[in-house]
Amino acid sequence: MYKEHDNKSVISLSGVILLTLLVGALVWIPTYLFDTPTIHTAGGGTLYRALTPMLTQMTAYAPLVSWAIMLGISIWQCWQCAHLRLVRSTSLLPILFNVLLFGMFVSEHSITPGLPAAICLYIAFMQLISPCNYEDSLWHAVETGFFVALSSLFAPTYVLYLPICWIGMVLLNQFKLPHLLASLMGMLIPYILLFSFWFLTNQNHLIIYQWEVLQHQFCLDWLWSTHETILLALMGITLLVALLGFMHQHTDRLHPRAVSSTCFALSFASLLLAFLYHNAHHTPALVLFTTLVLTQYFHYRSKKATTVFFYALTICLLFVYLTQFKV
Repeated sequence: MYKEHDNKSVISLSGVILLTLLVGALVWIPTYLFDTPTIHTAGGGTLYRALTPMLTQMTAYAPLVSWAIMLGISIWQCWQCAHLRLVRSTSLLPILFNVLLFGMFVSEHSITPGLPAAICLYIAFMQLISPCNYEDSLWHAVETGFFVALSSLFAPTYVLYLPICWIGMVLLNQFKLPHLLASLMGMLIPYILLFSFWFLTNQNHLIIYQWEVLQHQFCLDWLWSTHETILLALMGITLLVALLGFMHQHTDRLHPRAVSSTCFALSFASLLLAFLYHNAHHTPALVLFTTLVLTQYFHYRSKKATTVFFYALTICLLFVYLTQFKV
């Protein structure tokens, strides 16, 4: 994505490993010292409520489970960034950014509806951007709609990402009427199966549950704490800086640029939804897509200012995070 001579990362491989270990200790240890592990149920959709009894048995290990899932996705992203040509070589920066950004929000250290919802949304994103011929792209559109619907069954507000996926189709030059209808069909499949099950088991009253949760979670009152507001603002500023860098960077292939544009669209959508829907668990999705954006932006060092910004951002995030704990 960058010019050939821009091949130095803002931090070396050994530096990434050391900084990840340091950041992990600073971010996750305070949770064990000052917070009680919990399983969050507020804002959960139908599938999440069905899994809650099983998840409750793992309450004591919730931070460990959450961390392990996040680490697994990070390793997957390391390979995906190179595979999708977001970077020219395998980078460990996704692990660092996921550990750092995901750890900033204490509520996400436990198991929340947003964690499985964000995973399903990320799979939908992977289906959306997979290069393929016309026939396969229709099937990928079905899978995109299916996994967005699945994510909304864990966290209902995730249904709002479907229009963002359509924007991704436009950027990838795949937005045609058959693709639109295919994504809608994929979106309907999980709901048709679920509603049919409820109807056959005389649980018709559960059909409107998803929409009630979706309506009640929208709130114009500002409910974020001061440190969470600052963290979201810092992530927003960082995304804007990365967007400015992306607009002026060199590219040699259209598809990787379209993939990056889709990442930006999903990142800003997640940030907006995190502001509008407090406690609707959009921070995992925000972290996953912001990680892809920042990996591409910081993997190459074209100016010393980029390196300074990288370390300044890391220090600011850690400072804001650690100041919320009172010893």
